[in-house]
Formats: sequence, structure tokens, C-alpha cells
Amino acid sequence: MATAPINAKMADPGVESYYDDGFIAVLEDHMTYLRSAASGTTELQIDAQAALKYQGDFYGLLTAVNNTPYRLHRVVMRMNNFASPDESPASLRSILIPDTRAVDVIRQAYSAQMKSSV
Repeated sequence: MATAPINAKMADPGVESYYDDGFIAVLEDHMTYLRSAASGTTELQIDAQAALKYQGDFYGLLTAVNNTPYRLHRVVMRMNNFASPDESPASLRSILIPDTRAVDVIRQAYSAQMKSSV
């Protein structure tokens, strides 16, 4: 019986620059904008059962209820004022989800800035 290699089963983390400390700092600078409706952010309702099941596992919640791309987990966590994914409470009833295009525009500007400063 043939099996897929383990790396084929892993979640795709996305573009490497999403994990760059400089880009993370830039995202923190843009939190007010990302939290606003002007950026295309939406509010996702969380049912009590899911909140309880994923208490202390914010990234698991994001994957289960919205299939949020892994590369956006940190920014969604920060948009919702959590410093760590284990802070997700059982009382959570809604979360802010950014428009991926808004985050991508910020990443592209950051990447262009980094290329021009080299």
C-alpha cells in the first residue's frame, strides 16, 4: 500500500515573509486599519459549542470554523486582541477576520520596501 510522504500532509504555511519579524511589526502598526470595516474585515459569529471545544486553541478554532489560511492565523489572533493562541476563551462569540487582499497588499508593500533597501 502506497502512502503519501508526511510533508505532503502538512499544512502549507504560505509565503515565508508572513513569518518575518519585520513584517509582523508592520502588521502590528496596521492593526487599527485591519480591524476596521474599511479594510474589508468581517465579523464571524462563533457558536458556543465551537468556542467551548476550542477553548485555549484559537488556531484550531480558526481552522475548524472558517478554514482560515495558516499564514493568517497570527494576524487574526492579534486583530482579536489575543497575545497567544491559548488565550481563546469558551465565552468567545465572534472574531474579526481580515480581507486577505488587505493583508496581501501590506505584505507586498513590505516586500517591495525590503527589496529596495538592499
